[in-house]
Amino acid sequence: MQMWTCFDIDYIRSHLDDILDQKGELTIWQSSGGKDREKLKAHLYQVDKTEITIELAPGESTLFSATDPLYIHSSFNDTIFKRDHFKKNGRLISFKFPLEIRMKEKRKILRYPYRYQDSKVVAFNTPHPTDPSQPNIKMSSILIDISIEGISFVLSDRELRTLPIGTDLYITRLTDQILPNAHLAKILYISPYRVNKKGQEYNSSGMIKIGAKFLEPLESISYKSIISLVTKKQTRIKGLDVEGFNGLDYEDQERALRKIAEDNFILSNKIRDSIEQLDRLRYLTTSMKQQFLLDVNKDLLAAALRLSSKELIYDLLIDVSDRMREEFLYKLNEQKPASAVQKAQEEICKFILKKEKAGELILDPTAFEQYV
Repeated sequence: MQMWTCFDIDYIRSHLDDILDQKGELTIWQSSGGKDREKLKAHLYQVDKTEITIELAPGESTLFSATDPLYIHSSFNDTIFKRDHFKKNGRLISFKFPLEIRMKEKRKILRYPYRYQDSKVVAFNTPHPTDPSQPNIKMSSILIDISIEGISFVLSDRELRTLPIGTDLYITRLTDQILPNAHLAKILYISPYRVNKKGQEYNSSGMIKIGAKFLEPLESISYKSIISLVTKKQTRIKGLDVEGFNGLDYEDQERALRKIAEDNFILSNKIRDSIEQLDRLRYLTTSMKQQFLLDVNKDLLAAALRLSSKELIYDLLIDVSDRMREEFLYKLNEQKPASAVQKAQEEICKFILKKEKAGELILDPTAFEQYV
């Protein structure tokens, strides 16, 4: 069974409220030394902004270890989450609101999400909405995600006026690829676009999310490189072929940031912002990358990249010598407190900005536009 991890606080809250309203049964247990203790029955007792309380079913065992994590499972969407710290008062158990939950994956086709710094674009033509004799309208937008069967992207409310549900889109560019022939898709849904800012989800004013389905799946069309591009990204995100630490995958990165936020929300936001700034280093050309690694303080850079993605580490180190790669990964493997990571990020971002102003670095995602 495939599971997916949700970090959207509003979604988590709504999901737990649904479980509370349905008065569904929970199964809880603790784990110690790789062995699970007795599984107990419970139900959600209260859900508020900062804390959750569950109540053990009458007659259930009340023996709990204060040092072992608590696992909570609901059959509703096969939801599961863990809390390392909790308080127990009789049959009531309370703990901080979870910053992530895992649920059963219902999608049959995997979707590949993009972040804004990926700068992945979809460009398309669409017939004039009122006068077919007029030239097609040309538009472009930032991709949110892609699968072999469709895409989603964002537009402003003003732009959306020409694109009702059912509109045909003749796609001419997808991600970094300019297509030799337009590929046909149809708009299936339109909804408000939710974005993440400073760790909180909210409806972005004036921005709309559009979902479109390809009339012919990507895997059956001639320009296979679009699929290989996605596959390549998934492969690269696994990181370098080394035994030691070499960056975080997306879920581990989100988990680390949420954990920092529990103790210091402001620090977590600063680190998140800096991670996004540092991620632009992926767009360095090979020669710029090599010069950058020669000029930069590597101890400081390693500390700054401690919470960065495996993909960024891969892109930075793939073209350097084996010795330089090994030395840097050794430094990267050293654990750092969150405050030290943020301080190093700040210094490296200043260094990068100075290099950009001097024209020594060009961090441009469009420099790698590909034609197929």
